[in-house]
Amino acid sequence: MPVNEKAAADVGECLRQITVDVLETMFYLFPEEDVVEEVDGPWVGALFRFQGQVSGVVTVVVSEAAARTAAANFLAVEEDEAAPEQAAEVVCELVNMIGGSLLGSMEHESPLEPFPPEAMEAGAFEGREAAARHVFQVENGTLTVALYWE
Repeated sequence: MPVNEKAAADVGECLRQITVDVLETMFYLFPEEDVVEEVDGPWVGALFRFQGQVSGVVTVVVSEAAARTAAANFLAVEEDEAAPEQAAEVVCELVNMIGGSLLGSMEHESPLEPFPPEAMEAGAFEGREAAARHVFQVENGTLTVALYWE
């Protein structure tokens, strides 16, 4: 975990910027931040764990409709051609891109070990306070990205 508030704030801002960059460049989604509440209704979630000098989890939760849009954009297909399984796989790839970029931006004396992304179950982080959390309005829904220290 970061040793001071400034380091925590820097990681939070870095997470925000990386998420915006990945959404815009890889998924052709142009997010508006902090204009909505948490994802409401059906959603797709994935997480990316890492360990080392610091350990943590990056999570992404996307409304189901927005996940289908992201999958269609990423796979270059029509939205009605993106199957629910593909949407879930694409959300795993999204959290992998965000988590990997975040690790690359964190300065540590020893390397941080990433783990493969995985689907996230409902309530997996309920009651835990996030070190950083951002909610975005995207095409057809909402997306929440968060970082939890372990």
